[in-house]
Amino acid sequence: MKSIIATISVVHGAANAARLLIDGAGSSSYRGGDALPRVVADLSMIATHILGYDYDVLMERNARWVLGLGLGPEDATIRL
Repeated sequence: MKSIIATISVVHGAANAARLLIDGAGSSSYRGGDALPRVVADLSMIATHILGYDYDVLMERNARWVLGLGLGPEDATIRL
């Protein structure tokens, strides 16, 4: 669980950093074939699709686990 949370946090941090860079660069970063818009788009896609986890849901589950509250009523459980 901790490795999943760490991975998601790193990817979301990288996506946010790239968004800050492109916001600071202004409209000139979209002209001339600059790679930054592509990096932002790729990181956003990775953060939302490839990892397969919803950031908010996972952070809520982690908070419940840290506080000792167990799974929430809407959480799926694995039964063997």
